[in-house]
Amino acid sequence: MDEDKTLIEINSYKEADNIASETIFKPKKFSKLKSILLSLVIIVILAAIGASYAYFTPTSFVIVKANAEINLKVNRWDKIIDVSSLNTNGGNILGSMKLKYKNINDGLILILSTMEQNNYINALSPDKKDQKISIFISGENINTSTFSNIVRNRKFDLEINQNGTIAN
Repeated sequence: MDEDKTLIEINSYKEADNIASETIFKPKKFSKLKSILLSLVIIVILAAIGASYAYFTPTSFVIVKANAEINLKVNRWDKIIDVSSLNTNGGNILGSMKLKYKNINDGLILILSTMEQNNYINALSPDKKDQKISIFISGENINTSTFSNIVRNRKFDLEINQNGTIAN
């Protein structure tokens, strides 16, 4: 009888070892699903980083001169991503408005309106300097037709220099 008991004990240890080894080496049910989800999360994070890099990278630089000088950095979707003034008049103009993340045409129209309100430009002035607006664009070409039409309707003298090509 002792022999049987010993046999039973040895067998029970073997069964316990088999059960333990099966649970250790048995692949988990959701490991494939978890790896797919982790891959998707990494792809979404990388896409978000790439999109924000593309959005905040300037592709064009615009300088507006009309008794106040303002420098605008524009991204590939014609959105203003940075604004700075080149003189004190430009600082006064920028202090009263928010231009970041606006479309370039909307931003230029807002600058024009604010300059008119603060008398930096005046279409009725006898001084030609007060009627002239110069726009210098370097980098990718920007469609400023909406802004151009509004400036011409208000009877200002507009000069747009886009990468060395002058349009009046």
